[in-house]
Amino acid sequence: AHLMEGVRIGVNCSIAEGVFIGKNVIIGANCKIANHAVIYEGTVIKNSVYVGPKAVLVNAKYPLAHRKARELLSTVVEDNVCIEAGALIAGGVHIGKGATIAIRARVIGNVPERGFMVDRPAKCRCEREECPLCIKQRKEKEKYAKS
Repeated sequence: AHLMEGVRIGVNCSIAEGVFIGKNVIIGANCKIANHAVIYEGTVIKNSVYVGPKAVLVNAKYPLAHRKARELLSTVVEDNVCIEAGALIAGGVHIGKGATIAIRARVIGNVPERGFMVDRPAKCRCEREECPLCIKQRKEKEKYAKS
């Protein structure tokens, strides 16, 4: 694993082979970061989070070769989140507690608590009545069905 300066890692964490963790990343307790995951500068990962193999958490919506620190977007991953293999999380995204990001999903917006994100770009498929993303998706589907 390659850890840059200022990285803070909580107790009982597992960091696998080939992982890159950027400057000032904070990782809470009881987390597992699997092989070849990439976590860029400014990301905050809370407790009991799984980051799967080759998952990438970036710090910009539109990455460029050279960015100044003030242009970086912090990504926050709440407790008990599962980010599966090959998932891409865009900069500035907030992932709510207990959410699941499916294999190879591309998350470009905030994820609600207990959300289940799939596809590219990711859509919520938790189908809970109170889920704001699922409500929005149902309304859009109804709108297109009427036209």
